[in-house]
Amino acid sequence: MDETYTFDDLSDDDLLRWADWARRSPISRSEAHARIQEGRFPAPIKIGNRASAWRVGDLRAWRADPAGWRAPGVTEIKPRSRRQSWPRKGEVTR
Repeated sequence: MDETYTFDDLSDDDLLRWADWARRSPISRSEAHARIQEGRFPAPIKIGNRASAWRVGDLRAWRADPAGWRAPGVTEIKPRSRRQSWPRKGEVTR
């Protein structure tokens, strides 16, 4: 028999892999990793050589206030740098 659970049934110390969180997440995996680098999304915990998971309590705190959530120790969010594009034909670069 397959047990069904909801996000609210989990304790704050439980761990979720991305596949389990993706169904509940309003952002993509690549957006999550960009926000982790900026300190605006909880960092995962390594649970193996090639496996990571997120604490449910951290995800709940982020979900309660996505715009205001900050990683511990982050006081200022730096804007993302734009990718450097190649010069267009005829442009002079220095």
